[in-house]
Amino acid sequence: MIFFSVFMEIVHPDNIEYNFILKGLCTGASISKIEFRCESYQECDENMEGDIMFLPAPMAVRKLDNYSMLNSGNIFSYFNGPSIMLTVKDFDNVYVKKGDLLSFYYGKILTSRYKIIIGNGEPVLTEPGRILELYNKNIEKIDLYEEWGRMTNFLPMPLYIGLINNNFLEIKTQVEKLIYSSIKNSLENFNSVAEEIYRERKASNPDLVKMIILQYVNKRSIYMGKEELEAIDFLRDLMKNSS
Repeated sequence: MIFFSVFMEIVHPDNIEYNFILKGLCTGASISKIEFRCESYQECDENMEGDIMFLPAPMAVRKLDNYSMLNSGNIFSYFNGPSIMLTVKDFDNVYVKKGDLLSFYYGKILTSRYKIIIGNGEPVLTEPGRILELYNKNIEKIDLYEEWGRMTNFLPMPLYIGLINNNFLEIKTQVEKLIYSSIKNSLENFNSVAEEIYRERKASNPDLVKMIILQYVNKRSIYMGKEELEAIDFLRDLMKNSS
C-alpha cells in the first residue's frame, strides 16, 4: 500500500485508441495516491523513456531489460496488422513514414522479399488504425497479419505494449488496476468519451472513430491472457532472430 504521493510520467501514442484507454488517467479523473503526467507522441523514437510507456510491440520487447510489461492497456489484433497499400503494381521497395516503428519493424521481420525504407514514397506500409482512416476500396493491400497468422497459427498480433520502469515494480499491480479502471470507465461511457475524442481530434467521421476504438480496445486491452503472452514471446524470438 502507498502512503505517499507518486508522480509518474506516461508516454503514449497520440492515437484514438490510447486517447480512449488512458482518458481517466490522463485527465486526472482517477482518485489515487499516484499522479500521472501524460505526454503523447506522433512519431516514435528508439530512445524514448518514461516511467510508463505504451510503445509499438516490436520496440517494447527490446526494452525488457529495464522495463516490465503491464497486463493492462495493451492492444492486440486478431484480424489485421500493418499493411502495404498497393498503389503501384511492380515494386521492390516499400516506404514507411518516419516514426511509424510498428510498421517498420513488422515490415523488416515479416516481409523479406521487400526492402523497407523510411521516408515518403509508394507503395506505403502503414499501421492498422491509420489504414481504416485512409480506407479506399479501390486500393488493394498486403496485410502483414496474414504472414503473422501463418507463422503463429493465428495468435493475436501484438500492436502496442505497455511497459513500467523496473524502479516502480512495487506499485505495478496498483498501476494495472488504475489502467483497468480507466478502460472500464471509458467503455461504460463509450458514446460520450468517443464523441469527446472525435471533437478533440477534429476527425471527419465520428462513426469511424467509434469503429477504430471498438476494433482495438477490448478484453485483451483490459487484461492479457495466455494467447497474448504466447504472441509476445513469439515476437520476442522473431526480433532476436532478425537482429
